[in-house]
Amino acid sequence: MENDKAYTFWACWVEGSREPTYHHLTMTSAQKEAERLARMNAGVRVFILEAKCYALVELPPCTFSETNGVRPEAELPF
Repeated sequence: MENDKAYTFWACWVEGSREPTYHHLTMTSAQKEAERLARMNAGVRVFILEAKCYALVELPPCTFSETNGVRPEAELPF
């Protein structure tokens, strides 16, 4: 699998807002960003999220074959 290099990152999330968009490579960087966001959103909690694992579904590859006179079982819609 490409890019299967393991690494940890942190992201800041302002409660009630859209999803985080930036990956911080250190907790210190995430804490600075959380403080900045908290100052911009007084009274709203800012969470620091740590990536622990991920899920990935890999689709099977698409294959192409010659038809060699094979006829469709149903009439084509076009």
